[in-house]
Amino acid sequence: MEKLNPKNNSIEETNLLKQIISDLPHQHHFKIHAAYHIGNVIPSWGFSNRINEDYHIVLVVSGKGTYTLEGKEETLHRGKLIFVSDQFCHTAQQIQNTCLEIIPLRFGLYSNTSGKPLKEFTRPFFLASTPSDYQKYFHLFEDIYKYFSFGEIPIYRGMCNALLYQILTEFYQDLITQNRLLIDKRLEMIRLYIEEHPLDRLNLVELSKRANLSKRYLSEIFKQQFGQTPKEYMIQIRINQARFLLQESTKNIQEIADMLGYADQYAFSKQFKKMTGISPKFERIRESGKKSVLDDYQSKLNSELSDHGLIVFIHLNVTESLVSLVCEKLDQIMEVLEVYIVKSGDCILVKILSNNIQHFNDIFTFKILSIPHVESSRTLIVSEIFKEGFSIPRT
Repeated sequence: MEKLNPKNNSIEETNLLKQIISDLPHQHHFKIHAAYHIGNVIPSWGFSNRINEDYHIVLVVSGKGTYTLEGKEETLHRGKLIFVSDQFCHTAQQIQNTCLEIIPLRFGLYSNTSGKPLKEFTRPFFLASTPSDYQKYFHLFEDIYKYFSFGEIPIYRGMCNALLYQILTEFYQDLITQNRLLIDKRLEMIRLYIEEHPLDRLNLVELSKRANLSKRYLSEIFKQQFGQTPKEYMIQIRINQARFLLQESTKNIQEIADMLGYADQYAFSKQFKKMTGISPKFERIRESGKKSVLDDYQSKLNSELSDHGLIVFIHLNVTESLVSLVCEKLDQIMEVLEVYIVKSGDCILVKILSNNIQHFNDIFTFKILSIPHVESSRTLIVSEIFKEGFSIPRT
């Protein structure tokens, strides 16, 4: 999957525009310095590495050209809106054999208390977009141009400032909508990338670069969208893959831990149990009990066991949860290596392989007879089975 191309209108730049708007009219106010409607721009129109002392915003009415900002080239075309803050270096030119028509506005921010211009109110930045409602912006720009041409009459200058505030507010809302759609696409891209690479040890640094977002912001919005941080989601996907391998493959737990990039089997088992509530060993037990594996293991179960094995015959009335409980207890005592569960006749057969069977004098089988479906009875039976000395009825 390819990395998303960086976008100019980052959340941070959009928030800088919000900062300008939010402090109006309490802390500062606008003053429009110039408003033009330039049609049929001369072929030689353009400038190089210009740094303005004030803000400017440009609406493209027709034609084609380019703005180069921070080394990024923005194509000018009908409906394109460019906002450039003060102290920002930029270059512009008209594309040859086209007729560029633009409406540029220049304005400054002034303190309400001192009346002086606010220089470098924010760090230098720019925004570029093509809003969907071109006509709305065209009429707003045209009205400012018209009222500004009436001169220093207070009512008209006040109307210009109000219209400029509306332009910037509408522009901010459009950028928020665009950013939200872009963020949704980026989050979906990251989610799919994680799902497609369950065996890779991904990290937040790599994912944030792919999304062109900061690590902190990616974690925050990813959790808002999917209910988990990227790290939590990566772990969940790895555990899902582990469950699949435990259920569908013959790989042992160490091999699965290695495939998923865990330092060792212990680290894998610890995280698996934290996420699922059971160990990898008993995930395999539970799933194997649901499958017809009699053909695979019948010969093993019927063959003579080595000094490292035990066969347990359990009546069908015993529930799967009790089988797991039995195996958990055996694991505590015997350091169980592997367990197979199959159905044979009227019994569930459990084959247990272990390196430690010092509690058993020899290999034997036992049978748990019908167990009433009463929790206290189950507890009693399990307690009787696993008390010291293993007083289990032998068959």
